[in-house]
Amino acid sequence: MLEACLRSVLRQTRTDWKLLLIDDSGKLEGAIGRASETDPRSEGLADWIRSRFPDLDNRIKYIAHRENLGMAATWNDCLELAETDWVTILHSDDELLPNYVDAMARGIGRFPEAAALFCQTRIIDEDGNETFSFADWYKGLIRPGKLLLASESGLSRLLKGNFIMCPTLCYNKRIIGQERFDTKWRMVLDLDFTTRLLLSEKWLAGLSDVAYAYRRHLASATSRYNENLLRFDEEIAFYDHIAETAGARGWKAAQVTARKKRIIRLHLLYQIARDLSRFQAKAAGRKWLTFRRL
Repeated sequence: MLEACLRSVLRQTRTDWKLLLIDDSGKLEGAIGRASETDPRSEGLADWIRSRFPDLDNRIKYIAHRENLGMAATWNDCLELAETDWVTILHSDDELLPNYVDAMARGIGRFPEAAALFCQTRIIDEDGNETFSFADWYKGLIRPGKLLLASESGLSRLLKGNFIMCPTLCYNKRIIGQERFDTKWRMVLDLDFTTRLLLSEKWLAGLSDVAYAYRRHLASATSRYNENLLRFDEEIAFYDHIAETAGARGWKAAQVTARKKRIIRLHLLYQIARDLSRFQAKAAGRKWLTFRRL
């Protein structure tokens, strides 16, 4: 997946980009840790990159953490260490479509004061083939093609269903300032970040371009957090926090939306129905107990 990710950057129709690779494996050698034709077990990541991509130029740099810092801290490093004014945090199991940089460049020209831009996605499976996902289909229903999110109305729309695929976001470092991802979260850190931007009167611009390939697979953090219920535990805690914060700001509509937690209820019911259809009664039972807490 990493090789496909890197090649997707090299296939961009524009060449005015820089790529910073941050290895958070916590291994000084930078080993990826899983053996296959494209993912080495003992070969250092930097050497592996050079062997697979001998023509890489000075637009590409590599940094390895001495220890595993986790997702939020690594994403914060991406923002801190990037040498460009606008930054996309590309996930290593995803791919950019060839028009991504061009779409963002055109978006920057139209919305230079936006805190971040985001685009629409193509959902792919482990093999890179386009696939169907009910959750992403639903997000498509509630997300307009072109969209500006700001203030209470923007917050309310996101709380009804977070239709922003977080790795599509291209952040404006000048506007976001010192805002960073909160390391206490593992699943909702992107929604927490974007809602804090809206609460601080910054705004986001959604583009109609389909420019990112988001990979759904069982080994992803999202899949793991769905099954061990961490996702839902975090979402419930986060929505309670936002209800309190919005209420203190006098944003009553956003407060009501957060309190209802409608999207969490719908997602749990969908997961329960899916588990039952697969005769996974114990998994369905655990999710039902979480649903009853709402």
